Amino acid sequence: MEENVVKQEGCYLSTLEHMQTFVGRWFYIYTDRGELTLTAESITFKSQKNAFVIPLNSISNIESGIYPRTAKPFPLKYIKITYSDEGESHALMLTPCKSGFSSVWTTNKSVENWLSVLDGVVSTLQGIHS
Repeated sequence: MEENVVKQEGCYLSTLEHMQTFVGRWFYIYTDRGELTLTAESITFKSQKNAFVIPLNSISNIESGIYPRTAKPFPLKYIKITYSDEGESHALMLTPCKSGFSSVWTTNKSVENWLSVLDGVVSTLQGIHS
């Protein structure tokens, strides 16, 4: 049985490790482009080179941030998700947007919308499991 999709959109992916590199800090903030799908139980990222599913109950923190201005002169937001997988903590930076050609302002609105929806779904799920 397929889970009901709450939200789905194109998305850029980055990591804290990439953002600490010379390339990530000064030139190109992303490591991949794919599709982000949120269901009531998980968030999934799929691209040509990556595919992963993060169960929402493994998420320990959701926050927003702004990419370094050295690489993006206009403030561009992202969602940082911290989650546990097999006892290890991981963090991903997600920038959902309709198109790679979307303006920073349009992308920031998309990030804010996703953050709000994701916060709501995770809070509801954690309330159920408390």
